[in-house]
Amino acid sequence: MRHYVLLYIIGIIAAGYGLDGYAVTIIGGNEHHLPRPGRLLCAKIQNDEVISRKFLAESARSPSIDQSGSYIAFIDFSGGGWGVLSVVSVDSGTVMKIAEFDHPPQALWWCTDNKWYYDINYRNDDYTVANRLMKIYIDSSGATPVIRQATHAKLIMNKAGCFGDLSADARWMHVRGGGCFPDDSSLCENGRRLYEIPENDSNAIPVAIDGVGGVGCGNSVAPFGRFLVAWEGGHNTNNFIDIEGTEEMLRFTNTEKTANLTDGDPVTGSGNCNGWSCNSDYWFTSDCGSTGPNGETGNDHVIANWKTRQAINVTSMQQGATRGDLWCSSQEDVHPDLYHFVEERSQRRSQWNALFAALTGQSVDTCKRVALLQPSERRIYHIGDTIELIWSLAPRGTDGGLDIAISPDNGKTFFFPSGEGPLEDNAPSVYQGAIGFFRWVIPDSVTDGYLTMSSVADSLLIGVQDNYSVDECELKNPSTTFWAPVLAVQE
Repeated sequence: MRHYVLLYIIGIIAAGYGLDGYAVTIIGGNEHHLPRPGRLLCAKIQNDEVISRKFLAESARSPSIDQSGSYIAFIDFSGGGWGVLSVVSVDSGTVMKIAEFDHPPQALWWCTDNKWYYDINYRNDDYTVANRLMKIYIDSSGATPVIRQATHAKLIMNKAGCFGDLSADARWMHVRGGGCFPDDSSLCENGRRLYEIPENDSNAIPVAIDGVGGVGCGNSVAPFGRFLVAWEGGHNTNNFIDIEGTEEMLRFTNTEKTANLTDGDPVTGSGNCNGWSCNSDYWFTSDCGSTGPNGETGNDHVIANWKTRQAINVTSMQQGATRGDLWCSSQEDVHPDLYHFVEERSQRRSQWNALFAALTGQSVDTCKRVALLQPSERRIYHIGDTIELIWSLAPRGTDGGLDIAISPDNGKTFFFPSGEGPLEDNAPSVYQGAIGFFRWVIPDSVTDGYLTMSSVADSLLIGVQDNYSVDECELKNPSTTFWAPVLAVQE
């Protein structure tokens, strides 16, 4: 028997802890029928609150986070064609192109075996390799790592975009039926089913689990295949299934249709895509249609906990948000068999850094995130002149905010002046990879309330200090200052 419950978007906050982690989605894309790329958005979540949002890549589709929360894999269309398997560092925002796809991909998954999987579903006259689950992996058996691709298994039916999902252990696939190709016509079933994917057998056919599957679209599956979700009927209710016996309807509800979306309040609406957290049995993701206070419409990317009935809006009326991923670091939310990846995050991140550097020739500096643009050369200023400091930030932004440091004696003594420029921790110049600025009108002297020094100097330093709160940066240095060329100040 189904138990009908309301899943209130505002949610019920679980007692004693809050969700921590990263949520990712694509803004401006569409993964429903005709997939197209958009902007890759990464939201940092701390104690149930979205504390920052950053765009990490353009022309992206189907983001998937690795189990250590260090990198996001995605289909990269920045170069056109079928796209490239690329990864972006969550810490530094560094994007690295890993491999071109052997076939045009529909969706991408980064699984617990450290392999990437993608499905292919040709919509043309070439059916020779239609409906396959492919895998990409790093072969480290030789002197240098090499990327390899292979067919992993046949797929029963056509699935594209939001019509199917692969579990994190790459063992289960939850798909919506409908659509067959000639070479697989004998395998086609028009229905929604959970399938078990045979291990390491490219000629094997997935095995349908009788009577198990979500009715509708947006089919998704938990990391080890136990829980399923799919949009039902008019796409305004999710059919939640525990394959051990429980089935219920979960509906996103807000009684005020004119909710203030700019404050992050999710609203009632239908959706197309669902996903599931890569490392939690409790949290799944949905793109929910929404209507704003002035009648504007868009898709909000929402993450929801079916157990606590809690939900968090990751976006605010972002047009075209599509299925993404969620990586949890709060232990209460992570599947016990996957928490060791979280505990080993620093080591695994270093391993990925080294592997990707060997594959691409790119280095990943997770600490250097400020590029100073101006002043770009030594010059002479006078008291009363304005020094304009301009910088850019890596897409990762900075976790601890920025300070401006000034030293009239070439680095022996430092002062932190006030001036015109947004330096707060939540300012756009800090968090959104934008151009930041600081304008300092040179006074006669500088002071910190205890020590006062003349501003007149032959070797004055001015720079941007990045206050890190990232683990590996804290181990090296809790802050790093990026200096402009040495300046001179005269009366």
